[in-house]
Amino acid sequence: MRSRGLVLALLLALPATAEEAAEPLERILADVDGHPILLSEVRLLASLKGLERAAALEAAIAARLMQREAARLPQAALAPDEAEAACADLKRKAPQILDHGGLCAVARHEAVVLKYVGFRFRGDLLDAQIEAWLEELRAAATIRYNPAP
Repeated sequence: MRSRGLVLALLLALPATAEEAAEPLERILADVDGHPILLSEVRLLASLKGLERAAALEAAIAARLMQREAARLPQAALAPDEAEAACADLKRKAPQILDHGGLCAVARHEAVVLKYVGFRFRGDLLDAQIEAWLEELRAAATIRYNPAP
């Protein structure tokens, strides 16, 4: 009986498709100024935002650039209660995601960026201002993509 449960657990852990079986558990998809963007980060963003992998990779790069810049402004730092609230809010919005450590990191990073945007940008053209800011960050960064294995 015990071995039957073990076999069932192993079968459930197997990938559902041949494509999933061929994909590694973790790898570096890109490098932003010497800091890796991992496959697990991209998968999490893809799941959270309903994006294809290529779009999720670009979103991860943009998030990394914006969060790094936002972390330079002391006023954008989160108080512990703000970090907890951001994490709890994202958990409520994405109950299907079980990786709460990664989920909370995404929530904290997004909250820092939103706080920074509130300090830095004003006016009606907020989206255009943020796009221009992101273009500046990309131009100043060294971004290298790793080819698929």
